[in-house]
Amino acid sequence: MEDEELFDLQGAFKGKQTVLRTLLETGRDVSTHPVAKGDGTELHWKEMLAKFLPSRYQVDKGFVIDSTGKRSKQIDIIIFDRTFSPLLWEDGGHLYVPAESVYAVFEVKQDHDLDHIKAASEKAESVRNLYRTQGQFGWLMGTAKKDLFTILAGLLTVDSSWSPAFGDAFYNALGELPENGCLDIGCAVSKGSWDLDDRSSPRSAILSQPEAALISFCMHLLQRLQRLGTVGGIDYGEYERNAGLTLEINVTN
Repeated sequence: MEDEELFDLQGAFKGKQTVLRTLLETGRDVSTHPVAKGDGTELHWKEMLAKFLPSRYQVDKGFVIDSTGKRSKQIDIIIFDRTFSPLLWEDGGHLYVPAESVYAVFEVKQDHDLDHIKAASEKAESVRNLYRTQGQFGWLMGTAKKDLFTILAGLLTVDSSWSPAFGDAFYNALGELPENGCLDIGCAVSKGSWDLDDRSSPRSAILSQPEAALISFCMHLLQRLQRLGTVGGIDYGEYERNAGLTLEINVTN
């Protein structure tokens, strides 16, 4: 019997980690301008996630809006649905994504620190506070409405300004966030990734080894997205009515 051919899964993940980490850190090493450094890192995160995630997920930068006309703060990374949801608005390079189609939002910074944790929380809160309609959708057994899930949120950086990166300062920062601004998952590429499954207990966060930070983050993100399932249906009629696009006429004999 011939020997089975084996695939070096561990080696493949390590190789991928090296390539992605190099890509993410290049802009940080070359550029000295804070805005340019931030824009470069943000672009690399988007490229990496867009290539890694299944095609049902779209990854981009923009704003999240709702049917009442409210808008979130500008979000660095929005992971949203394109299988069941249309891309209704794009203006001057700015993307406007319906709240109902959003799975996750991330703030992109250079380092994990208290200010950046708070900034990510504020961005998350601005998205989660938006109103989401619940339109009916058809399936094999008829029609139904899907319960709304809590949109995921997190922070993506290259490094951390804390030493240790995931010590008391980190856990205290997560623990002090408001309920609607809680962060779920994140990554500091040079220090490790984290997944906070129990928001009431920040010290329950699952941490990766530093050398596996990026791959661990991606795998945990996949698990998180998988648990959310699909987005619910959008009530397009509510968007249409609130935009004043319809005219109701009563016809009498």
